[in-house]
Amino acid sequence: MKDPRVVDDFGFYYKSEELANKMKQTKGSGKDFENFFKGQGISETELFDTGLTDLFKVTNRPITKKDILLKIRMNKLQLYEDIYQDNPVAEGSSLIFENIADKISKTPSYNKFSNYEIDEIRFNHLNRGIKVSDETRAETELVNPSKVLEDTKTGYRIVYDDESKSFLTFNKDADIFDISQSEQYKLFSDSGDDMDAFRFNEISTPGNINEAIVQTESFAIQNGDYIAKDARFSESTQQGGSNYKEAVLGKQSNNPTLAQRGEYDAVDDYINPAHFPNYNPIVHVRTKDRTLDDGSKTLYVEELQSDRGQAGRRRGFAPGSRSYAKLEEKMNGLNSELLNTFKNIPIKLKSYEQEELYKRANPDKPIIRVPFKSDLSPSVLKFATDRANMLSDDRLLGTSIQRLRADLEEFLDVDNSRIPEEFKTMKLSDYLDFISDPDYKGSSDVEMLNLMRIIDTDRRYPLGRDDLDGFPPKFNELSKEQQINRLRSALQDIRYERYDLKGSNKFPDLDTFAGYADDLRNDITETGNKMMGNVPGGDLVEKTEDWTKVGIKRLLQRAVKEGHDSVSFSPGQVQVDRWGNEGLYNHYDNVIPAMAKKVAGKENVTKAMVEIRPKNLHTVVMMRGETPLDRLYMVKEVGTDKPVASFKTLEQAQNNADFRNATQKQESVTIKITPELREKVLKGLSLFTMGAGTAIGLDEQLGALSNMPSTQANAT
Repeated sequence: MKDPRVVDDFGFYYKSEELANKMKQTKGSGKDFENFFKGQGISETELFDTGLTDLFKVTNRPITKKDILLKIRMNKLQLYEDIYQDNPVAEGSSLIFENIADKISKTPSYNKFSNYEIDEIRFNHLNRGIKVSDETRAETELVNPSKVLEDTKTGYRIVYDDESKSFLTFNKDADIFDISQSEQYKLFSDSGDDMDAFRFNEISTPGNINEAIVQTESFAIQNGDYIAKDARFSESTQQGGSNYKEAVLGKQSNNPTLAQRGEYDAVDDYINPAHFPNYNPIVHVRTKDRTLDDGSKTLYVEELQSDRGQAGRRRGFAPGSRSYAKLEEKMNGLNSELLNTFKNIPIKLKSYEQEELYKRANPDKPIIRVPFKSDLSPSVLKFATDRANMLSDDRLLGTSIQRLRADLEEFLDVDNSRIPEEFKTMKLSDYLDFISDPDYKGSSDVEMLNLMRIIDTDRRYPLGRDDLDGFPPKFNELSKEQQINRLRSALQDIRYERYDLKGSNKFPDLDTFAGYADDLRNDITETGNKMMGNVPGGDLVEKTEDWTKVGIKRLLQRAVKEGHDSVSFSPGQVQVDRWGNEGLYNHYDNVIPAMAKKVAGKENVTKAMVEIRPKNLHTVVMMRGETPLDRLYMVKEVGTDKPVASFKTLEQAQNNADFRNATQKQESVTIKITPELREKVLKGLSLFTMGAGTAIGLDEQLGALSNMPSTQANAT
């Protein structure tokens, strides 16, 4: 019998393909096949990426076994793996930076504030009659970075500010005293940003020295000034260990024609040259060979990461991905919530709005004015009365009327207006119609101006037309999308205190409403931003758990092939110390251990002591002085003249050298490769669904569609 499990060159197979090869049923409905595959443990991710999710939605004909196998084989990932390793003969590949701050005449300084802010400072100085010298302004308005690092290979330089923990990168020909020549400035400028509005700390890149070196190397690669042929990040590891490797597991081009030629599409294929020059990476791992305290050999993981997965979470995955479909579903729900909650919520009208609404409803009656507040002082009352009388001047232009109304509003007692109650509030959808009427004079308030911009886009003709065609459609005449756009603008621009919450069970007070509105607005904004993402999805990169499991499976395959007894992972503290990102605690201390147990089985995952041996041994050298009191004991690296510490006594120096030479015992999450686990790895690991230690037996997971309805099971 032909083996139903099709294992690729990397030791992976598709559980869905194995299941389809083995099943006896050849025809059935898409829904029944979907239920069967899910019942046999095929994940949603595998169903989506293989195209089975869409296939099972077909209802106008039966689905055949041939359909299923063809769909899987058409959508299988064509994997590749690139391994970068230090070449002991060739020159190392990573850029080597030295601090040259002491070698240059002075370190550069940059304006702390944006050009707009500096112009404002100068304007204020001139208006106040104060003359400020350039020297004084420099002392108060400049950022003075403390480090300048230069790479010996490319000439690229890093200007690092210790206080803000941020840096600028300059290429070999750039002037480090001119911020506009930095690589960061160029990125913002090329994207069309207004550079006059940027502060130093908004242009510079946050990060520690390690991150600065990695980012600078990526700039050099992108500019064509450096080609990384060997391992790039060997310095960003713990001391000791051997056989350092960087391995990138990715997939061939999204374009089948290009994939056959081993080429890639610059638009549709993802690349992050800041780390590796690889297209469509799924996961990368950085490893060393180390030993456990029992003397056994372990494949030690310095880093396990997905560049594409992280980029997608930050920027959003492209349309067509499972993540995008979920975002669409979420946005539809948020829009429905916005529409249902806000279109009928009442708005408190301002004084001039109450008066205008009453006048429109009662054109033949005398206008009722909103009274002044009773506690106004005589001088303030006179000022307010004068402003009110000015409104009757027919020569006033619209903008002047708007300003007068806005100035007058704070003196009026809107709550005690004699205008009938029905003219004091208006549901939001009607209010948006009210202010969109060309006869509405509006106000100079920011909220009104912003709302009018949105409403004006719905006009069939520009503002200023006298005929009815110039009027914007009423709210109820708009499409659902237009209604949502108007309500989003209202949520953004109308101040919360203007909503009338009397009698609302959902919002008993303003704080409750404000919290709800803030959350809804933020959700809509965040979801909308992610829906603009263009990072290719699928390929197991959309969920951290998925690409982490694939990385662990690949590590197990390598460990078995290379003769290791276990796989161990660096703890979160090591990663946080290295990169300064506290979010790494969760990934290395929680996510990786949990996924290791799912992949290898709980019984094979434990904590073991890994030996972290020193990279270089140290020795003590006595330096003679003129007298015994002047004698020093220097701790140096063996084979170099590089001193690392000095002490007055031999005992202190020897203790320090012993400490530096000692092998540290570090507790690390470790997968023990038992004979049973080794055998399962050699038989092949499911790329998507099952783990190596938890896979159920072949007979249990395959067979006829026994749980399908008899009408389908007997179909031919």
